Amino acid sequence: MTIKLLIITVLSTTLSISDQRTTQDSIRAVLDSQSAHERLATLVDLCNHGISDREGAQRTLNYSREGKQLARKLGQTKDLYWIQIEESSAIGLIHSRQQSIDSLNQIIPKIRKVRDNRLLIHALIITGVQMTKLDQMTSAREPLLEAVALAVSVHDSSSLAKAYNNLGNVSNHLGLNQEAIDFYLNALTIKEAMGTKNLSTTYNNVAQIFKNMGNYEEAIRFNQKAMLQQQASGNTFGLSISHLNLGNIFSKQKKYDSALFHNERALSLSQSIADTVGFAFAYYNLASVYFSLDDYPRSIDYYEKALPIFSASGMRTNVAQSQVSISINSRLMRDFDKAKTTLDQANTIAAELNSFVLKKSIAESYYELYKATGDYRQALNYHEEFKANADSILNATQVQEISSLQKNYEIANRDNRIAVLDKENEITALNLARQNTFRNGLLAALALLAILALVLWSRYRFKKQAEQKLATQNEELEKLNAAKNKFFAIIAHDLRNPLSAFKMLTTGLRENAEHYSTAELHEQLDYLGESTQQLSELLQNLLQWALSQTKSLAINTQTLDLSELLKRNIQLIQSAVQNKNIQVNMSTDTQLYAHADLATIDLVFRNLLANAVKFTHPDGAIHIHGSYDEQFVKVSIHDTGIGMSTHEQKMLFDITKDPSKIGHSPNKGSGLGLILCHEFIKKNQGMIHVDSAPDKGSVFTISLPKSNQAA
Repeated sequence: MTIKLLIITVLSTTLSISDQRTTQDSIRAVLDSQSAHERLATLVDLCNHGISDREGAQRTLNYSREGKQLARKLGQTKDLYWIQIEESSAIGLIHSRQQSIDSLNQIIPKIRKVRDNRLLIHALIITGVQMTKLDQMTSAREPLLEAVALAVSVHDSSSLAKAYNNLGNVSNHLGLNQEAIDFYLNALTIKEAMGTKNLSTTYNNVAQIFKNMGNYEEAIRFNQKAMLQQQASGNTFGLSISHLNLGNIFSKQKKYDSALFHNERALSLSQSIADTVGFAFAYYNLASVYFSLDDYPRSIDYYEKALPIFSASGMRTNVAQSQVSISINSRLMRDFDKAKTTLDQANTIAAELNSFVLKKSIAESYYELYKATGDYRQALNYHEEFKANADSILNATQVQEISSLQKNYEIANRDNRIAVLDKENEITALNLARQNTFRNGLLAALALLAILALVLWSRYRFKKQAEQKLATQNEELEKLNAAKNKFFAIIAHDLRNPLSAFKMLTTGLRENAEHYSTAELHEQLDYLGESTQQLSELLQNLLQWALSQTKSLAINTQTLDLSELLKRNIQLIQSAVQNKNIQVNMSTDTQLYAHADLATIDLVFRNLLANAVKFTHPDGAIHIHGSYDEQFVKVSIHDTGIGMSTHEQKMLFDITKDPSKIGHSPNKGSGLGLILCHEFIKKNQGMIHVDSAPDKGSVFTISLPKSNQAA
C-alpha cells in the first residue's frame, strides 16, 4: 500500500482499534523508509487534511510534533509554519479556541516576513474561523476580509470561496442577513465555477439565512440539496447539522412532529461520531420544541443536558441562552426561585460579554418574572431596561454596518498603506519627537477624508445601481408593450382579414349556392381554402410565439438532415408555386447534417419558403443552396421578389417595429413569422442573416451548428 493511499484511508475511514493500529504501523514503516525530505512532505500531508472532527484533529496532533522537528532540522520554514497552522486548528477543536487564536497570532507576523501569500491566507482563514467559534464576530471579520483581498490578488479561487463562506457565517451571527447571503452566494458561485462536487456546507449556510429571513420553502429546498450530497459522500457530521436545521425550520412552521423527528435524528448522528457539541445543539433544539408544546419539565431537562456541554466548549452565549430558557420554563411552572437563580447566572455572562441581545432577552425575562410575583416596581424597572437594550441593539447594528464599510475600504487599500507607513517609520526614526504631532494630525485627517470618500462613493454607487435597475425595468416594460401592440396588430390585420373573407365566402355560398355553376363553386371553394390556410398558418405562428415567450417551448437537439427537411417543405408549397409559375431550384450537398431541434427548424424553413413564394413575382424563381464551413451548416433561400431597403431589413426581426412600414407588397403581414424564425434560430445556437435590395429580391441565410456526422 502506498503512503498516499494510507493517508486517504486514515483520513476518510472509521476503523476499528486493531485496524487503526495496523494502518498506523504501515504509515510508520513507510515514513521510516523515506529520505528526510520525502518524510517531511508526507508528514505535511498527514497534518493537512481539513480538520472537521476530534478524531481528525487528534491525528494532526499525533504527527505535527515530528513534522515540526524535521522541518526545523532541514531548515524548511514554510513547511514548519504550515504544520503549526494545522496544529493550531486542531488545538482549537480539542483543547481551547483561545489557545488556538493566541498561537496563530504568534505565527502570522512570522509568515508576513517570509512573504508567502498562500500561507498567510490559510492562517488568516483559520484565525477567523476560531474567532467565530468563540463568538468574537467583530474581530473575526478583519482576518477574513484580508484573506479575501489576498486571495483575489493571487487568483486563489479555493481560498476565496472559503473566506467568503466564513464571512457569511460571521454576518449570519451578527444578524446581517442580506450581507450574509451575498457572501454565501459569492462562495457558491466560485465553487460551482471550480466544479466543486460537494457544496453541502454552503447550501446549509444559504438555507440558514433563508430561514432567518422567513423564507422557509427556500430554506428547506437548499437544506435538502445539502443532505443529498452529504448522504452520497457519507458526511455524517454535515448530515447531523442538516437535520438540526430542518428541525429548526419545522419548529418555526409549528410542525412539531417533524421538528422532533429531525432533531432526534441529528442527536443520533452526533452520538455515532461522538460530536459532543452536536449533542448540545440537538438537546437545545429539542428543549425548544417541547417548550412550544407546553411540556415545561421535559424542556428544562433537555436544556440542562445542553448546558454543561456549552460551558465546557467555551460557548458562553449559548450557556446564557440556555439559562434564560430554563428560567422562562421555571417561571411558567411557578418555580420562581429557580427562575431567579438561572436568570441571575445568565445576567452575569451577558454583562461580561457586553451583549445587548442577551441583555434585552434577560431584561424581558426579569420583567415577566417580577410581574408574575407581583413586584410591579421591579417589573417596571426591567421593562425600561428592556427598551434601553432594544435601542442599543439598533444603534450597535448601525455602528457595525459603518465599521464594516470602513474595514472593507481599509483592507482593499492595505498594500498602499503599508508602503506609506514603512516610509513614515524611516522618517520617524530620524525625527520622531518633532513630527509626532504633525503625523497624528495628518493620519486623523486622512482617516476622515477616507471615511468621507467612502460614504460619498457608496451613495454614488447606490444611486447608479438604482438608475440601472430602473432603466432595465423600463426596457422590459417597453418590450411587454411592444408584445401587446404586436398582438393587437395581428388581431387587427392578419387575423381580421382572413376571418372577414372566410365569413363573406361562407355567407355567399350559403345564400347563393343554387345560383353558382360548378366552376364558380370550385372557384369559391378555392378562395375558401386559401383563407383557411392563411388562418391556420397565422394561428400556428401565434401559438409557437406564445410558447417561446412563456419559456414553455422545449428544444430537443438531435442530428438533422437539412436536405430532407427542405425537400419535405418544398413539397408543401408546390400548389402555391404552380399557381404563380415559380421555378424552385435546390443545390445542396447530398446530406446537410446539423445539430438542432426538428420542430423549430421545420417551422423556420416553412416560414421562409412561404415568404419566398408570397413575395416572388409570377414566373420568378427561388434558389436554395446549402453548404458547410468550419463550424456551421449554411442554408440560403434566394427569391426574385420585391426586395427591401437596408433600413427595412433592420426592422425585420424587431418586435417593437411596425411591419406595415416594410415594403409595398399587398401580401405583407404582421411580420410574426420572421420574428419566430429569428428566435428559434437563436434557441438552436445559430444565426440568421438577410441580404436584399428593392426590386432585386432577398436572400435569407441561416447558420446552424454542424453535427458530428457532417463530412
